[in-house]
Amino acid sequence: MDKAVIKSCLGSWHVRVGRTVDGVLSFEEGWEEFVNHHGLKLGEILIFKHNGKRAFNVVAYEALGREKRKKPSEATASSTSRTSFACTMKKSPDHPTCTNP
Repeated sequence: MDKAVIKSCLGSWHVRVGRTVDGVLSFEEGWEEFVNHHGLKLGEILIFKHNGKRAFNVVAYEALGREKRKKPSEATASSTSRTSFACTMKKSPDHPTCTNP
């Protein structure tokens, strides 16, 4: 499939968009860089806003609901981040539901 641009307060990433056997869209190449750069951990939340075609704005929140606005230290990011996430995208007013396999 094509590439999408994901933008956050920490920068922007070009991520390949794929489709699973079940037809669910997924972020692939480039997604791991995004996850590592944000130091994402289990229980944290991403809110995506689709800006048309292949552009998304995303806001990351810690498990307690605080917005993540700083890049974590390299030691923290490499030891705590997860690169495998599954997201089901739905049209508004529903929010995406994400799980960690």
